Amino acid sequence: MSESRKVTYQVSEELVREVREAVRDGYAPSMSRFVEDAMRARLQEIARERVREGVRRAATDPLVVRDIAAVEDELNGVEEQL
Repeated sequence: MSESRKVTYQVSEELVREVREAVRDGYAPSMSRFVEDAMRARLQEIARERVREGVRRAATDPLVVRDIAAVEDELNGVEEQL
């Protein structure tokens, strides 16, 4: 893991209480680790959404659609030769 840095955020009292309870119940070794894990999980979600958005854009890009059709035609020709 990389170097850590102390930062300050404002969150609701209810959220702080719930995180403390989760740490107390052993779901994370500390509040800091809980927050770091949650931030990493959210960043992974964002990364997956960026990939999905890129695929959506590619699916409507005429050049990509043309290339996919060309590959399919090529694969169909290979199957016919077998």
